[in-house]
Amino acid sequence: MKHLSIFLVLLAVTSTAFADAFDLEPTHTYAYFKVDHLERGNLTGVFKDVTGTVRMDGKDSKKPSVDVTIQISSIDTFNKKRDEHLLGPDFFNAKRFKTMTFKSTRVNKKSGNKYEITGNLTIKGKTKEITAEMTRGKTGNDPWGAYRAGGNVLFEFDRRDFGVGKKDFDAPVIGNTVYVDFYWEAVRKK
Repeated sequence: MKHLSIFLVLLAVTSTAFADAFDLEPTHTYAYFKVDHLERGNLTGVFKDVTGTVRMDGKDSKKPSVDVTIQISSIDTFNKKRDEHLLGPDFFNAKRFKTMTFKSTRVNKKSGNKYEITGNLTIKGKTKEITAEMTRGKTGNDPWGAYRAGGNVLFEFDRRDFGVGKKDFDAPVIGNTVYVDFYWEAVRKK
């Protein structure tokens, strides 16, 4: 549900300011998610282990791209028993499907620091094209001498498209639409 893809989101990085490849900085990159619960509230959580690379147009003349991997076992809904259930066969089946991924196919600048990123989200071995809206943050040197970029990406998807959750858990028990707010920072490769 936290397909956060994902993730998927590092996409934010489409700017001529990004002339090189950037690695996601794992201690400052998270995929938060929420999904309706019993039509009365939201189940929220986060995927904490997100890695990947972002490459933007620039002097190296390579096509912009985003490649993100999320470790399913890094899910945290602030309830150990619920996390164990989500990792099991009823939802993510994390023993068999250890990761979810996002690979961009298009990155388009909309206006100012706003971008539209389209790509393939893969969860439980199923792939579907999604589109996300990204707001790019500032870029520049950090206090430790690295060149850093950041931003956040918003997207949503239908968890049933990926086989996440048995029929017993369809709406209104658990909503079908998962909303993801992906925050990231990335450091330019040396």
